[in-house]
Amino acid sequence: MGWGFSAIIAIPLLLILLLFMAFIGRDMSRKKYTCQVCGKRFQPKWFEFLAGGYYSSNNAKLRCPHCRRRTQCSVSHDQS
Repeated sequence: MGWGFSAIIAIPLLLILLLFMAFIGRDMSRKKYTCQVCGKRFQPKWFEFLAGGYYSSNNAKLRCPHCRRRTQCSVSHDQS
C-alpha cells in the first residue's frame, strides 16, 4: 500500500469536492448581490465563488465589478 492506494482514494475525493464547489457556485451565481461599499447590484460568475472563501444563503464575500472592492455582499431581495 504505497502511493497508488493513496491516489486511488485522493483523486476521486478531489473530483467530488470540485464538482460540489462548482454546483454551489452555479447556484449562487443565479442571484444578484448588493455591494456594501458602493451599493450597486451585480450578478457574479459561478467561478467567483470558488475564490471568495465565504458564502452562505444570504451573503458572500465577492469582488464588486463596479468599485473593484472585495467585501461581504448580500443577496438582493429585488431580483428584477
